[in-house]
Amino acid sequence: TVPDGVLPVEMIDDYVDRFSSANHPDLMIKKFPTGFEVIDRVMNGGLTAGVHTIVAQPGIGKSTFTLNLAVNMAKNNIPVLFFSFEMPTLDLVTKSYSLVSSQLAKGGEGITFDDFRTERKWTPAETKLRNQTNDWVKAQLMQKIGFIDCKQTTVTANMIAKTIEYFIQTKHQL
Repeated sequence: TVPDGVLPVEMIDDYVDRFSSANHPDLMIKKFPTGFEVIDRVMNGGLTAGVHTIVAQPGIGKSTFTLNLAVNMAKNNIPVLFFSFEMPTLDLVTKSYSLVSSQLAKGGEGITFDDFRTERKWTPAETKLRNQTNDWVKAQLMQKIGFIDCKQTTVTANMIAKTIEYFIQTKHQL
């Protein structure tokens, strides 16, 4: 025990012992692939668990880029919470559908954001792709991505932490 007012001193003996053995389990940092080969290579395998923030000027494509990250990670069974301070949830979900439809079209043209949100007559091929997209989103994404629209209220770090804890408790996954 350390007396009041004295900070505990940590010696590095234990860490030195751990580093002397290759691949000591306590030292390994789990990485989650982003689905972007270059990013995964630069980040030595992907993102680590935790909160990551993307900041840039409006209109640069932050939401679209991070949404692509979220969808790619969810496809790999990695749960994602997406806190958006700019784009409403409906737009994020629509963009997710558009992204997935493009991937399912396999070289063909996917269904665009505007196609999903504009009243029009659907061709049989578009209807088939829309249904495939919907089935895929239900099977692969619904339980893995949570969207939080932060535009409507003042958000604090504490609120974000509590939301993450609640997500972990209710979805039973990290």
